[in-house]
Amino acid sequence: MLEIRQGIFLSTALTMSLFCGAARASEAPIVNEKPASATDKAAVDIEVQHSSAPVPGNAPIQLFTPLASKIIGPGIPDDSLNTQFPPESDEAIKRANELHAQAVEQLKKDDFVQAIKLDEEASKVAPHYWLPHVALAYLYSNYRGGGPALEQATMAVRCQHTGMADNTYATMISAMHAFAPAMEKYKQLVAADPTSWRAKVGLASCYLSKNDPKSANALLDEMNNAGVKDPSALLVMGSFYKKSNELEKAKEVLKRGLDNNPEPKIKDKLLVQLFEIAVATNDRPLISELKSKVSPVLDARQRAWLRTGNVKLAKTPAEAKLALQLAETETVLDSEYRGYARIFDAMAKANPTDQAAWLKLSKEALTQALAAKPADLQNKTLLASIDEQLGDKQEALKVMHAPSPL
Repeated sequence: MLEIRQGIFLSTALTMSLFCGAARASEAPIVNEKPASATDKAAVDIEVQHSSAPVPGNAPIQLFTPLASKIIGPGIPDDSLNTQFPPESDEAIKRANELHAQAVEQLKKDDFVQAIKLDEEASKVAPHYWLPHVALAYLYSNYRGGGPALEQATMAVRCQHTGMADNTYATMISAMHAFAPAMEKYKQLVAADPTSWRAKVGLASCYLSKNDPKSANALLDEMNNAGVKDPSALLVMGSFYKKSNELEKAKEVLKRGLDNNPEPKIKDKLLVQLFEIAVATNDRPLISELKSKVSPVLDARQRAWLRTGNVKLAKTPAEAKLALQLAETETVLDSEYRGYARIFDAMAKANPTDQAAWLKLSKEALTQALAAKPADLQNKTLLASIDEQLGDKQEALKVMHAPSPL
């Protein structure tokens, strides 16, 4: 067994959602592929870490080591893609691998422009070598658009190639909403290697894009029941379960991903997704368990989950008051304040003895919401409703009749 680093890039709508991770695969025979030279084999052992720079899809880019896909599985010949290119020389492949390795170093520095230049040079040095084209397909998909990305992916599968190039091609055409040929390619990959979780999640992604969560979940359940352990696979599976509203299954696979020694960046993503679901499902024990772990890795948008988690953890009006005061020290949207008010209102109904205290907290949250958006009729109506529940009809009328700012 060899451990390698690589990524899978899946799409939703016109924006590529990127899912990156580490894979473990057994050596497999490669059809229509030249034997790797000693230099190439050494290159497989180079570990490539991904960049954390933000890209469309809010995920990092990760490229794989030269020839790493040789141990993933064979490529699939495609008669519909014109004549296949002749093989490249060992010397050209060696030079292209060197340039690609330099491109990866630039990605570590978040220099995507230079990374593209180096992989473009690699594709010129060895134009019939699949690896630079696959690398450029991923880079172009985020920085130059779907057309140039698909062109590079097509070039990759016209070369003598491995399953990674086929996965890339399927990913790019699915990003262009060509789901039928993408699904056919993924099905071919699954047939060639039934253990390939990348092909299966690619197929599941197509099903979700076609509004067929039942078929997507059947694939996810199949992988789940097979006991998939790869943290990267479990991250993607959790994300797809979440999209299809299978939140308990999402929690299960994300927890399993965390239990299987993920690399740091995958671990952060697992934590963030799991925490978001914990907040959405009001899972107080899980919120409490994850809060300190996830806080350092949340971005500004994700911190809304942390604030909401703090509010949901409050068991008394005093604790809730503190959580609300902490939230007020950050930038909070009116919709988030309305969410707090709903939580406080539910607590008021569940705790009759403290009902007034919880309703006052709801009023405070809605007052903040109205301050953030004074002209919003929803904010006014909800605040007036709380005033009525508190027995202050005059204040409720005052809120509703207050002039809205122009």
